[in-house]
Amino acid sequence: MTGKIRVLMIEDSEDDALLVARELQRNGFEVVSLRVDTAPELQDALARSLWDVVLSDYMMPSFNGLQALAMVRQHDPDLPFIVVSGAVGEELAVDTMKSGAQDYVMKNNLARLTQAVRREIADARMRRERKQAQLALAASEERLQLVVRATRDAIYDRDRRAGVDWFNEACIQLIGPLKPGEPLHVLWIAGLHPDDRDRVLLHFESAWQSGGVREVEYRLMSAGGDYVNILDRCFVVSDHDGTAVRMIGAMLDVTELKRMDIELATANQRLKALSANVLHIQENERRHIARELHDEVGQLLTALKISLDALARSGIEVPRGMPPSELAGMAGQALAMVRDITLALRPPQLDDLGLGAALRWHLDQQSRVSNWESVFEIDELPARLDSGLETACYRVVQEALTNAARHARASQIALELRVEPPMLRLRVHDDGEGFDTGEIRARILQGSSAGIAGMEERVALVGGRLQVASMPGKGTTVTAEFPLSFARESAGVADDG
Repeated sequence: MTGKIRVLMIEDSEDDALLVARELQRNGFEVVSLRVDTAPELQDALARSLWDVVLSDYMMPSFNGLQALAMVRQHDPDLPFIVVSGAVGEELAVDTMKSGAQDYVMKNNLARLTQAVRREIADARMRRERKQAQLALAASEERLQLVVRATRDAIYDRDRRAGVDWFNEACIQLIGPLKPGEPLHVLWIAGLHPDDRDRVLLHFESAWQSGGVREVEYRLMSAGGDYVNILDRCFVVSDHDGTAVRMIGAMLDVTELKRMDIELATANQRLKALSANVLHIQENERRHIARELHDEVGQLLTALKISLDALARSGIEVPRGMPPSELAGMAGQALAMVRDITLALRPPQLDDLGLGAALRWHLDQQSRVSNWESVFEIDELPARLDSGLETACYRVVQEALTNAARHARASQIALELRVEPPMLRLRVHDDGEGFDTGEIRARILQGSSAGIAGMEERVALVGGRLQVASMPGKGTTVTAEFPLSFARESAGVADDG
């Protein structure tokens, strides 16, 4: 080792200090040194600067080497301290070394000085690095202990190489107390549910063989005598030749989470069935109202209009009120409104002619009103699809076209219906203004926008999925996929329409 070193010299003779510095320089060191010869000067030098080595005379007018050594050790126990003196006998030199000095060099034989300095600086660096490593290890161990105490997980460490099993207190609380000398894994195996034991043991044997991170769920007899659901995650450590030597893992009691999942799934199923029934009742009510309007109100208005038209043609003057021709015109407007409401509630094409005809008719109607250029592409459909699926598909198109008419300012609309077993795929695209889907999602969560949410719910109730893609200035595409195998009975609703 050569290079620049900072040397603190405790020496009352300036000439001797120069000799020491020249000896170090002659052997390749670039020396930066400071000479002190009193305790206050030494204290100040230690406080103001960092030093690589301290070279100290033993006998000085105001204090001696042992006193200097005590001050240096109090300041930095690892700072190399070498006595360089010519006035000390062998016995005193030994006492100095016992007190903590690293070496002793006679002034009349400085040939050993460079070697001693080089060695002690290297040893001091190793001591400091070792201490830092020990402090880091202690901090890591303390952190591990705190984590082990803080976590609810039952943590275990099986070391095959050392033949030692380690586990935290949570393991005992979960599995139960161990008998003297009883390995934890023996009690764990005995507590596995009989229906899970073979599967779980095979899982862990595979983990030992293949290594890496593994995860498994199983039932385990708890210390309280009841089976609990366990989520067990482990990591297998292998040595340099790939042999698995250690398994570290954590067992988490997820019984309550599993119960909550079951309750949530049940609640979701009930909600789904309720939503399906609500939509089913709604569709039936629309069908009923549409029929009543068409069959009853529509027929009355038709009869009234025919009568008024006949009265107007007869030339009979009505003494008071509107002329029969105006009354016939109003009856015709009312009849047209009833027909529009009837078609909006439930187009007869959907029930009588099927999905394809209903979509074609609705697209044509909206295109005429909104002045769109429309494209309709449809694959050959089965004779009739499930009525619930047909209704959901029609309502998605109805909502998409309504949104396009109200907000998009589109000039072109494309509607596609593709049969791609096992799915029926619907796509509605407009070239309008588009929108920020993230903003719409936020409004849905706030309850201020129900259009997309309603489409998603309808599609989900028949086992499908919906995707809405849009960007400002890029138009909007609504894509829905429906399983062709869907049966309305699977949603818990019978179609009595």
